[in-house]
Amino acid sequence: PTLTQVYVVDSVTVDLLFSEAMDASSLMNGTYVIDPAIALANLSLIATDRVRLTLATELVPGQLQTITVTGVNDCPGNAIGPANTATFALPEPVTAGDVVINEVLYDPRGSGSDFVELYNRSQKVVSLQGLQLANGSGSMQPITAEAWLLMPGTYVAIATDVANVLANYPLGHADRMLQAELPTYTNGSGSVLLMGLLGDTLELFHYSDDLQFTL
Repeated sequence: PTLTQVYVVDSVTVDLLFSEAMDASSLMNGTYVIDPAIALANLSLIATDRVRLTLATELVPGQLQTITVTGVNDCPGNAIGPANTATFALPEPVTAGDVVINEVLYDPRGSGSDFVELYNRSQKVVSLQGLQLANGSGSMQPITAEAWLLMPGTYVAIATDVANVLANYPLGHADRMLQAELPTYTNGSGSVLLMGLLGDTLELFHYSDDLQFTL
């Protein structure tokens, strides 16, 4: 098993998501070390693959923290692997220009999956929770209900079918992909919009086949 995601629910609540169902006893008795040091006030299980940490002191917006998990195992008894450390922070508000639309696949092979890739070009830790993707016809879809963190200088590809994208692009990074419903992006030409929490436009990209080139 591995630690796959850290969700910052609020300033004192952090959820850890593991790659598979875990032994409940080991999760309750595991070791969770946060650096810079923050003590834990409480620990609870909220799913077979998820544990919630309540912190004794509040996180500071934008301050990077590292958590290391040891002493936990899955149900058959396999100990957590080397990918047991993750970086997180209390996210900061997203403003126009912080996150940009970096790539769009609107006409995939056959019945393949569309995707929209976002890039955090700011120095902020931002959350995708509550943000929406839209098309030029007014159709919108929320990206995620989770506090999914996008760290400074990192990418995320949002796809309707992550497995399909990885099958077609085997060099893709599965940990930088997020499965979600997307608005319809028509072949030929169209628009992709990234919308903020208040329905404001954070980013707008017009695409067309004229932007393509033949290898």
